[in-house]
Amino acid sequence: MEGTIKKYTSEIVLTEEDLYDVEKQQPPRFVTQIQSYDNLKEKDSIKMDCQLAPVGDPNMKVEWFKDGKLLTHKNRLTPIYDFGYIALNFNWIYPEDAGIYVCRATNLYGTDTTTSTITTITNPNIIYDSQLPTSMKDHTISRIHEIEAPKPAKHIPEEIRERSAPVFVSQPEPVEVFEGDWAKFVCRITGLPRPRVLWIVNGKTVMNGTRYKLTYDGMYHLDIPKTRLYDGGEVKVIAKNVLGEATATTALAVVNRHDFRGALTKSSREAWEKTGEENLSSLEKTFREGNLLRPTDQTRAKAEVKDTEWQKVLKTKQFDDEYYQKLKELESSSHLTKDEERLREAIRAKLNPTEFTKPKVEEDKAKKLIEEAARNINKREISDVFNKSQIEHLTEREIESDLRVEKERSALKAAPAPDLQSKETRTHDKTSVTEVSKQVQKEKRGDLAITRSIKSTETLEAESKGTTIEKVVKGQPGQPLPKGTPPMFTKKLQPIYTQEKSSIQFDVEFTGVPPPSISWFRENYEIQTSNDFRIQTTQNKSVLVVKEVFLEDSGTFSCIAANSFGQAKSTTNLIVDKPKDSGPPNFTKTLKDVKSVQGSTVNFDVELSSTEPITVQWTNNGSPIKPSQRHRFTQFKNKYSLTIQNTTENDSGRMEVIGTNSKGETSCSAELIVDAKPGQTKPVSKTPASSPSVVTVPLPISMECLDGKSVILKCGFDGQPEPTVLWTKDGKPLKSTKLLQIYKSESHQYCKISKVFPEDEGVYEAVGQNPLATAKTECKLVVKSVQPSVPPSLTPLKDQRVFEGESAEFKSSITGYPFTKVQWFREGVVIPDSEDFVIQTTPTSASLQIQETYEEDSGKFTLRLTNANGQVESSAKLIVESKE
Repeated sequence: MEGTIKKYTSEIVLTEEDLYDVEKQQPPRFVTQIQSYDNLKEKDSIKMDCQLAPVGDPNMKVEWFKDGKLLTHKNRLTPIYDFGYIALNFNWIYPEDAGIYVCRATNLYGTDTTTSTITTITNPNIIYDSQLPTSMKDHTISRIHEIEAPKPAKHIPEEIRERSAPVFVSQPEPVEVFEGDWAKFVCRITGLPRPRVLWIVNGKTVMNGTRYKLTYDGMYHLDIPKTRLYDGGEVKVIAKNVLGEATATTALAVVNRHDFRGALTKSSREAWEKTGEENLSSLEKTFREGNLLRPTDQTRAKAEVKDTEWQKVLKTKQFDDEYYQKLKELESSSHLTKDEERLREAIRAKLNPTEFTKPKVEEDKAKKLIEEAARNINKREISDVFNKSQIEHLTEREIESDLRVEKERSALKAAPAPDLQSKETRTHDKTSVTEVSKQVQKEKRGDLAITRSIKSTETLEAESKGTTIEKVVKGQPGQPLPKGTPPMFTKKLQPIYTQEKSSIQFDVEFTGVPPPSISWFRENYEIQTSNDFRIQTTQNKSVLVVKEVFLEDSGTFSCIAANSFGQAKSTTNLIVDKPKDSGPPNFTKTLKDVKSVQGSTVNFDVELSSTEPITVQWTNNGSPIKPSQRHRFTQFKNKYSLTIQNTTENDSGRMEVIGTNSKGETSCSAELIVDAKPGQTKPVSKTPASSPSVVTVPLPISMECLDGKSVILKCGFDGQPEPTVLWTKDGKPLKSTKLLQIYKSESHQYCKISKVFPEDEGVYEAVGQNPLATAKTECKLVVKSVQPSVPPSLTPLKDQRVFEGESAEFKSSITGYPFTKVQWFREGVVIPDSEDFVIQTTPTSASLQIQETYEEDSGKFTLRLTNANGQVESSAKLIVESKE
């Protein structure tokens, strides 16, 4: 103690009797007082110091006040509280530092204060004397004072207009937009008092946020910056006040935006060239025609091809008059048979397949020419010419086989359709996922320390539906039947719980022959790939990724796999929650009980969410765990892990993880049980082979604990066989609960009460029993509560008069802490703490703040305080005036 104080001052007044002792219950006492300073100049530096007893009190709290207001620490002001030495350093003085300073020390047993005064001398930096001429001074200065004087507020009568129910002057109009575009609805509503307006889209109330924007500027606006397909539907507006209600309805149509990127990769060059020719100018068309008319290497190569013999014969006969005469006689005398016509068409199809794509007019001309040539040349000449031509691969046998195939196809089409029967079967599977997490939060709000024991049970349901259609086909003998299997999900959709503005992913795995087509749905709307939704599907897996989720995205998501043999459907739920407010850390994943054998590796994982930096501490049976070769700590984003290698029986016990930030701390725990390996013999104990149960570590005879604190009862037993231990309170057996935990280590037994209440007072007994004997040890627990020494009191509340839309606050200074109840009432009805009505309570003050007032909020507000010594209350009126 002396060494610490000598760092700051040479005068030491504290003695050994001033050291902290729990049994003495010492209240705070300033051994020396802080000094006053007069006539300090600007930029001077001073130190106000004193010495405080008891030294080392863990519950001691030191506060500085200036003119009755709590002094905030700045870079100019540096407070010191080190082992009984208290000081406040002023690095430099400003004129506004003048005032009365109070240092207050508080612990569990009382309060003490010391006071000092500072006065300063200011240097004149501003010339306040008028520079006007003497003749103008009196009149001009008085006129300036009149102009700058504050004007009294005009009295606004309470009743200016008659009250009326809401009426729609202009209603919102229907809107049609493309997916992803901005949608805007506007309406005008009158009514006194001003109505509260609700917007409802497809049956769900709209909240102001990132997905929907609600504004009021005389007109009521609903903006949807980025529309989605499931936003389409009915949009409803409801206006309410104390006199009535009005409703208007309109519609929002969201058109799916066509995704043309896939078509670009499949478009043909010919189609592109045709569309390009339509946009060419006349000069470009002339240039392109000139290039097309210019002979290319390909056309030159075609010109060099020699004619066949039958073509030469045909050309030579064209210049002979007898040729045309014979054709005319042949046409009038004979005609081709059907077989000859079919033969001719097959020949043409083999020789020039592209000929059939020509227009019908050119086809008719070519048909006439071939008929005339065929009539002039007999069948023998035709066969001779074919044998010597370039189409030697075409034979009559091939043509006949083609004709036979055509006959079989026509006969198959004419045959009666086979009998087709279908049998449909449906499957329905519903699974439920339940997670139970426990944690304890300790939050600090000024002078208050709030402890919460949180147990959350989350149950998410996943539903899977499947439809299988079995087809029975009776076909012709030898005709192959279709083969395949209906779709089936090998991995179904799993429910997801997440926070707003995070990214999520749904995935399924499936089988089916032929491979099924996959469709994704939200509610009854099909999901298409876009900037917000990305769908990736392979042969047996499909993934849906949502880039950013909002509160409105909560609902049912489903995946449907379908092919010609049936379909299957898997459905699950998505729950989107608001981001957690700034406060103590919150466990999104808590510890789970683990059971293992000696020599194995054990992992404990937790997930913590917080808006501020977190410090994580791991403990085993209350003892901190430090990094070592066996204990390894890892962290990835918000996931914290502890790995214990080569576990031993000494590791068994209560594992606890504590997360701490500036707002408070949160903890959760689980049980670790390490058993011996199968077949392994336990080490020989010094205890005889058979010995009675005895108490090795007894409980204390009595123990005192303050109300709201925690206490641990510890004892030990020994014997062979190992005794079983039973805990009792006043003769009644105890079991582990939220606030009471019973666990053991290798050599000790523990009973921990996380938060002590007056009803926990009593005699606690631990009984160790084996077949040879029974041993007992007991402890008397006494719970002390900090009772207020005086009845509660408060300063009267003041009436408030505000305009509609402004905030209002009632505040009172209170005494008589601790209080059993602090309640606010409006017209006799209790006001709960909410976003609209913010209630704050400290040991010295209580306040109620109304964020936004309406005319219907006018009324009588009451503050009521209650403690063990009495009850007191104060009331005030709130008048909300309309701006119109």
